[in-house]
Amino acid sequence: MMIINDDETDTKFKVTTCEDILIPPKESRFVEVAVVGNIKDRDVCTTPRIYDMDNKFFAVPATLLTGEKGYLKIYNVGDGKLKWNQGDLITRAILCDAVHKASDNTDELLASNSKDGRC
Repeated sequence: MMIINDDETDTKFKVTTCEDILIPPKESRFVEVAVVGNIKDRDVCTTPRIYDMDNKFFAVPATLLTGEKGYLKIYNVGDGKLKWNQGDLITRAILCDAVHKASDNTDELLASNSKDGRC
């Protein structure tokens, strides 16, 4: 039996389709999505990712989603059709506060990179 940490359930959310989706190769669509477990007026963010699922390739940009539903742009970067049924998982989102905490030291990182010529 696997026990999920309470903190994890409060900060990570499944992003699922609200309807059946079909995206032809090399095209993109705005898709209505549900943020499972999120509450009204709370902001969550998806991180930019490229997925390879059973030789189907798609990209999801970083997106701000507020509340229980929103729109997510999906890019089909492969040669085959992408198909999801209503309720299928597309990606995951995290609380935007978690993103801010992870990037709190951005200035320090940029400063350290500029010293060695990388910035």
